[in-house]
Amino acid sequence: MTRALVRNAALFVLGLLAPVWWSMLLAKSMLAMYVVLGSPAHPGHTFGWANIVIPSLLIGLVSGAVVILISKQRPICGWAIFVGSFASGLTVFAFMTDNLNQVPNAFADIGTVAFACGATLLPIFYAAKRRLG
Repeated sequence: MTRALVRNAALFVLGLLAPVWWSMLLAKSMLAMYVVLGSPAHPGHTFGWANIVIPSLLIGLVSGAVVILISKQRPICGWAIFVGSFASGLTVFAFMTDNLNQVPNAFADIGTVAFACGATLLPIFYAAKRRLG
């Protein structure tokens, strides 16, 4: 097996299982942020948004960095494999839990969008930096 095939397979598995590890990390991050910010009795909308968006974006940025580390030669290709398998994994897990009608909502959720943006930023910047020299 070539190294490229092993790296692509690793990215595929990482993306396929992303709904599992991303959900667990996000839940732990949200709880930690809630506690660190003083556990308000009546949190406002801004607090709720920040409590979802910031951890999702940070986890996405870390995921983008992992994609770059695994596929340094072709970060956009690695990103496409990761995101494609993430979407497949989200759909598979929805099918397994009999929640297929929730798949469109999952892709429109602000947390998922923040994660996707975070996972997209670093590979694109890295690819642009490599191309421009």
